[in-house]
Amino acid sequence: MIRRRESGQATVELALALPVLLGLVILILQAAMVARVQVLVVQAAREGARVAALQGDIPAAQSAARAATGLDSRRLTVDVSLPGRSDGSAVVNATYRIRVGVPLLGIEREIALHSALAMRREY
Repeated sequence: MIRRRESGQATVELALALPVLLGLVILILQAAMVARVQVLVVQAAREGARVAALQGDIPAAQSAARAATGLDSRRLTVDVSLPGRSDGSAVVNATYRIRVGVPLLGIEREIALHSALAMRREY
């Protein structure tokens, strides 16, 4: 009976499994980051709609939406529309462009996260 030495088997298995596990961890972190940014985009739209509904001022609503979160204002687009009648709703569309991917592998793309919110005008 010939007995083999298996002292390096665990090292080889770890070397094969580690890239897969690392990729999975990066994927989970990216998904968590995208979910967090989506919540912030909704918050920006909500704050912009609140200011637009209370004041009826489009630039003030856009500024409030940009200041409500810590998002990069260069990537955040805020569109505010106010109907002509006073009983209408203020509508805010917020869009944020975010880069996701694995830079080490050269996989990177830009996605747009969007939120639209309407709030009844109060003035």
